[in-house]
Amino acid sequence: MKSTVRTTEEKNLKVGVMIISIVALVLFLLGLLYIYSFNNLWFMNPTAPKAIENVVYAASSSDGEVVVLEQAGTKYIRIGSDGTITQILKSSEDTFVSGKRMTMDEEGNSYIHDVRVSRGVRVGSEGIVKISSDGRNIEYLDDYEYPDNDVIRVRIVGLVPKEDTVNYLYRTEQGIQLREAGRTDVMLFPVKDAMRNVCQATLDQEREIMYFTTSDGKVKKCDTKGNEATLYDEAGTDSHSTPRDISYSPQDNCIYVADIGQRGVLKIDVDTGDVKLIEDEADFYDREIVYGVNGDNGFIGATSYGVTYINDDVPETVYEYDLSIGIKVLCAINWICFAYVALALLFVIGYGLYYLLKKAGKYTKVIVFIAIGVAALSVLIIGTLIPQFRTILPEEVYQRENLASILTTKRIPVESLEKLDSASDYNSADYEAVREAVESVFMSDTEESEDLYCSIYRIVHDQITQVYALEDSLAYYPMDWEVEGSDEESILNSGIGKRYQNRSSEGNFLFVLNPIFDDEGNAVALIEVGTDMDSLEKVITDSIIGLIINVVAIMMVSMMVIVELLYFNAGREKYAEQGGTGTLPPEIARMVVFLIFFLTNLTAAFFPLYAMDIAKTTFTFGIAPEVMAAIPISAEVVAGAVFSVMGGRVINFFGIKKGLFISTIFFSAGFVFRIIPNIWIVTLGSAMLGAGWGVILLAINTILAQMNDEDKERGFTYYSTAAMSGINAGVVFGGFLVQWISHMAVFAIVAALSLLMFALTRKYLSAEDSTVEQEEVKTGMSAITFIRKPRIFLYFIMLVVPVLIGGYFLNYMYPIIGFDYGLSETNIGYSMLISGACVLIFANPLTELFSRKRLQKAGLFISAVMYSAAFLVVALMQNIPGLLIAIVILGVADSFGLPLQTVYYTELPETEEYGYDKAIGLYSLFENAAQSIGPFVFSYVLLIGVQKGLMVVLTATLIMALIFLIFARGKKVKTGGTTNEA
Repeated sequence: MKSTVRTTEEKNLKVGVMIISIVALVLFLLGLLYIYSFNNLWFMNPTAPKAIENVVYAASSSDGEVVVLEQAGTKYIRIGSDGTITQILKSSEDTFVSGKRMTMDEEGNSYIHDVRVSRGVRVGSEGIVKISSDGRNIEYLDDYEYPDNDVIRVRIVGLVPKEDTVNYLYRTEQGIQLREAGRTDVMLFPVKDAMRNVCQATLDQEREIMYFTTSDGKVKKCDTKGNEATLYDEAGTDSHSTPRDISYSPQDNCIYVADIGQRGVLKIDVDTGDVKLIEDEADFYDREIVYGVNGDNGFIGATSYGVTYINDDVPETVYEYDLSIGIKVLCAINWICFAYVALALLFVIGYGLYYLLKKAGKYTKVIVFIAIGVAALSVLIIGTLIPQFRTILPEEVYQRENLASILTTKRIPVESLEKLDSASDYNSADYEAVREAVESVFMSDTEESEDLYCSIYRIVHDQITQVYALEDSLAYYPMDWEVEGSDEESILNSGIGKRYQNRSSEGNFLFVLNPIFDDEGNAVALIEVGTDMDSLEKVITDSIIGLIINVVAIMMVSMMVIVELLYFNAGREKYAEQGGTGTLPPEIARMVVFLIFFLTNLTAAFFPLYAMDIAKTTFTFGIAPEVMAAIPISAEVVAGAVFSVMGGRVINFFGIKKGLFISTIFFSAGFVFRIIPNIWIVTLGSAMLGAGWGVILLAINTILAQMNDEDKERGFTYYSTAAMSGINAGVVFGGFLVQWISHMAVFAIVAALSLLMFALTRKYLSAEDSTVEQEEVKTGMSAITFIRKPRIFLYFIMLVVPVLIGGYFLNYMYPIIGFDYGLSETNIGYSMLISGACVLIFANPLTELFSRKRLQKAGLFISAVMYSAAFLVVALMQNIPGLLIAIVILGVADSFGLPLQTVYYTELPETEEYGYDKAIGLYSLFENAAQSIGPFVFSYVLLIGVQKGLMVVLTATLIMALIFLIFARGKKVKTGGTTNEA
């Protein structure tokens, strides 16, 4: 009685542990998903107000909501009418990159003028991004690309909100064009020389009058007939005024202009023309400069440090806002998820170490310790080289900046430079002389300076003032800090330049600031030459990622080779203990499989290009080289498929010794023939190669199928693992080789290495002659009869075919969409190693788990479900992280799914009745057929759209897997007095 109670308690305990584990795993995945989804809230304190930093622009809605662009236009913040932050969005390639201006329509949707700088000050593209009022829907309405790198000033100069959309003002050669989203022209304001002279613009929609600031310090208006009038002119004042941003306010019937020279805001009545300067009561140098103004729904402005409101012509700047309850809760959950994920990882690592030290087998320990050693060595190498990258690359940039600075200084006419002291100098001959000198260095065709910007400063009217910038928009732009005690003053006094890395509302920059001397050797001005640090950081990051990927790839390939050698050595020891006779150890079969896939994939990365090149120098009856390049690839696959089916007859006719001898000769000869630069001989070599490995792999599969259950399960697990390791190691190692030696040299090396296959088969596989020959006495059942068996039919059609077709996501679709998402071709190949690593790590324990519990069919169903889950992740995320998550899921699914396919298939009584050699040949036929269909399926996915197409594929995969699970009843296997279904 106690025993029964104890057994029941143990079962309940196991069930409880399983449920807890599943719940913990689900929570872990949900935690990761939450952290990724709310990355804009990382490490934000939910108990404190959020400071607004490096503000670019602010706008408001009719109901009192405010939207702010901060962090140099890379972060969008929405503030409710109660003054609390309700939304925070970070820029990305999928949203906006660098917002410059913004407005809101009557429904509360936001519209951002997004500018993407390609290099230096060159504008790569600009457009309008719409963010819905709830922040959940983000779409690009219009996008202008400037691929020639000659555009240095944006052409969208103003946003005009409508009821539920936005219009915008766009500079053209004919004037300023008002356009609707979709590039539909609404009306033209024919301003003379608008491309150069118009700085910013706004629109009185009711009167159809455009107001704009000019680069020479004027505020003007223009109607659709081209009638212009000047409302304000800097030249008529003695206040060093510099009109910059402009916005019309229908509520106040006026235009607001950011006057950065007077550190205030000009308020101009559009009816009377009266001008009023709204300024802070603080002393001149204590005032913050308002750089952006918006009057769409009452005045709101942006300084570098906060948001400015004007009530009754009195300015007030707000520097921080409280978080809403919703944001506070989301931040708190983020911290909880971080903590849970960290603790879960610590637990898994701790339990993994415990299992490794206490329960794992010898070879599992060896593999894990090798992996740890490889990881440690990778970290050591990367940790040594990364600091060098971060030191060398900025130093190289500083040197280029200094060189450009010196070249420009020598060309600048100093006498003209000293005359620039107001915005109205923009159209002067002196400004033109300075412009020509600077552009001769920075706008040339050389790549040395095309990623750099240039600004020139003088101390004018006791202000540090930018008198020229490569963007060429203003001749007078005062800075918001005092001269006394500044670095600028120090450099002018000492004549020694300095280096800087600085973040501002304009961005993050790496630059040098050097003096400009007159003929008498006096420092009279300063030249700043720099680069966008965010772009440089991207270069550094890309270099570091490339370094990490290369190191990790090399280490993983090394680990794969070492692991295969360890297993092979174990197999040799077992074989020696048997006296060199008897059943072949699965570990030796594993080495044969690894070697086949390693050798055949050594040239996979460049073989199509090699075939195309030699096709151009060979007589091909007028067939295009692109078509001819596919022929040898197809010849290998077709020959492999045919001889996988017919290989049993070859072996039975010649005997395994002669059959394998002939096959290995074909295998090696195929590589030799590929050396000869003739497309027809290469095609013949490919066919011989396919015939060789087709027979050898059939022999291996047949040998494994006839082993006892335990060795069979291990053998097919080894087969899948070795195949994946061979593919990954071959592709990566071949890629390394071809960087140093020619294509033909690589083929010669592969041909030499293929002799190892001859040695292996002669020494170890010839002893299996009698085992294979037993297949001759099997029934004369036809292939059609065999396939029509219900379980066989359901297995092939509902499971094998859809799963193997799904496997071509990695081989076909992943490289295409990965490249679209920003992965380089090299990184695409290397990232596939993740899948190989997952197979290597999880194959043994997971396959043993399902086989030991006699749950092969359940394992096959779970594998298919994981395929569907991977497709779902890609369909929903559609970015690089989503692809990497999918690779991991597919790798784990393949680790147990592929070996279980063969184990399940070979344990069916129909397979044994039909004959293992013929049954495995048919399996190979279906495998090759499915792989042939795979590219067409995923080309259809790309045609109808990634999300829609993958949803179709994953739905079909799930439905077919369910049909297999329900209707494909496996054979009954007795285990301990109970009957389980395989």
